[in-house]
Amino acid sequence: MNERNQAKEFYNNKNFEAALITYDKLWNSSKKDDYKLFAEYGNALRKCNKSLNFINEFSKIPKNSHIRKSSYVISVLCWCVYDVYIKDYIDNDESNFEKFIKMAKLIVNHSVQKEANNEILTPFVLTIKKVVKVYNNRPSTRTSRSNQEKIVQWLGKLNPTILSEECFKTKIGEDEFEQASSKEFYYQNMVKSYEKLGQYEKCILIGREALAIIKKFHYKNKIWITGRILYSQCMISNNRQVDFQNYKTFAEKENYWFLWHKLANICYSFGKFKESLLYNCKAIHNEIIDETKVTLLYNLGLCWESQGINDNASIYYQACAYFRCLMGWNLSEELQYYISEYKLDVTKKPNIYQLKSLAKNYIEQNDNEYLYGKINNILKNGHSGFINQDNNENNIYFNMRNVIGNKQAIYKGKRVKYKVIINENEKNEAICVEGVK
Repeated sequence: MNERNQAKEFYNNKNFEAALITYDKLWNSSKKDDYKLFAEYGNALRKCNKSLNFINEFSKIPKNSHIRKSSYVISVLCWCVYDVYIKDYIDNDESNFEKFIKMAKLIVNHSVQKEANNEILTPFVLTIKKVVKVYNNRPSTRTSRSNQEKIVQWLGKLNPTILSEECFKTKIGEDEFEQASSKEFYYQNMVKSYEKLGQYEKCILIGREALAIIKKFHYKNKIWITGRILYSQCMISNNRQVDFQNYKTFAEKENYWFLWHKLANICYSFGKFKESLLYNCKAIHNEIIDETKVTLLYNLGLCWESQGINDNASIYYQACAYFRCLMGWNLSEELQYYISEYKLDVTKKPNIYQLKSLAKNYIEQNDNEYLYGKINNILKNGHSGFINQDNNENNIYFNMRNVIGNKQAIYKGKRVKYKVIINENEKNEAICVEGVK
């Protein structure tokens, strides 16, 4: 058996170190004009985590050489570039961002998107998905619109009709998670970007396409996409009252913070500042408060200020500034103004209980809108029970201490109205329960 065949046998038997030793000897003792040998050498280098070695070797080849034009060699080169510059790129590594984008462009310019079942044979789709993730995770600054435009441009390089619908599993510690398919990833991000760019017609169109095509959703993507469609309809509506009510009904049913936040944005954009404050309070009251809520915290500051309640506004501005500084994110000129105006200490950790309490108190005093249902049952202890909700197939828990008026009038089959909060166990719970005729 000659050395070339021996190297191939080593490689096929996954003895990559032995294969590399042989290929290294073959290549360096050759005239360096055999493109197939060079490609095989590159694959062995990749398997031994030496992709950069192949890139360096490729750079030594004369630019007019036929080897540089070989599809076999270019394929290996693209994978090596992916290994070195794309796969493990850290999202907030701004110092190497331009290099990252340059290398990503090299890959998509020299590889192609394969059909769904062969998608992973080239780094084309993997590279675009990584670029989109990086743009999504870049610091939220004045360039955020530019980031969304870039996401649309990069996703536009994909043909969604042939994207894979396979959902791979990944393990983090002891837990195993199923990832969204490439097709779901495409629609999820395209819908979001169109909505953030204010291209509402496109958002509605591609959102409806996603709901019709995707068979299985992950990470609440179906709720996100539906919410963005309803939001976009409100922003371009000829019948704003009807579309707003449709969105509001959806928000009440799903009861996620981001839906309330969007509802608040709709109200604010149309000058309904009191309603905007109410819905933003519902959003912050329903969720863990951390750096992912900086926009919500800032908007709450604006809402409190619109109602002349500046003490509360300063508390939310301070929380927003604290989390932005904690993450090393830029402070907008507007936020810097409020920091100066209210003399805020951005290094002081916000009182999370206070933030939630202010929101809760405002909801209780100003929310005159109830949900309706029927008592499904009272537990044996007589202290709690469940309500069969009109707008939701899931029953909701309530405690008798949250019943308004005569508790004896609350019994199985009794029609009631109520409001919904997220309790300390992060579960939906009915409060302000009151019997109705």
